[in-house]
Amino acid sequence: MEQVVLLPGLMCDERLFGPIIKPLKKNYRVHTPVMDRFKSMDEMANFVLNSISGSFHTVGLSMGGIIAMTLAINDPSRVKSMILMDTSPHSDSARKQATRDIQIKSLSETKDLERLVAEELKPNYVYNELTNQHVLDLCMQMALDLGIEVFANQCLALRNRQSLTNLLSQINCRTLVLCGEHDKLCPVSVHEEMVNYISNSTLSVIPNCGHLPILEEPEICTKEIASFLNLGLDECRV
Repeated sequence: MEQVVLLPGLMCDERLFGPIIKPLKKNYRVHTPVMDRFKSMDEMANFVLNSISGSFHTVGLSMGGIIAMTLAINDPSRVKSMILMDTSPHSDSARKQATRDIQIKSLSETKDLERLVAEELKPNYVYNELTNQHVLDLCMQMALDLGIEVFANQCLALRNRQSLTNLLSQINCRTLVLCGEHDKLCPVSVHEEMVNYISNSTLSVIPNCGHLPILEEPEICTKEIASFLNLGLDECRV
């Protein structure tokens, strides 16, 4: 059986991919590695390569997309295809690095992860808060379940990552680049740039979505993923 590796974003776990896990399991062996103790993208990518044998397809969202790109660049023979969702190949700006430093320091002092998620993370997640409160509630629960130490580790990995832009042309696996039309964190223009660099890639922009289209518009995203991975649509009804 072929394998799919699901790579969640910052402070998320396999619940981020809830709409697609069940249909995927009918056709693939599904892995969702927990990136809890690693402080660099290379460490995260190496963990995936060392913990899963053979080749695999990858689905990565946000931070998970950065890990997926790193995998495809570092060991292209292992990555059969890739779905990059609401992500970016760029490194953090100096301003963003400073913000992450402040967040890490604040949490070490206050231990108030719930406040940080509510005030600094959740406002950037969805396009329409009124219709996606369940998505925001899930994001909060995933973050609280993972905890402060995981937040610090993942923030350091994101803060210190190197730009992958000049390496994207090395990626030759079949790639679907998918993003929300109104993503504030990783805008459509960044995804258009990725498609220009990755030769065997296509772009799909999901309307009325922010950073988490897999949860905001699960039926549309599931159909896109099903088509890309050649799954029957009847198997992928949400």
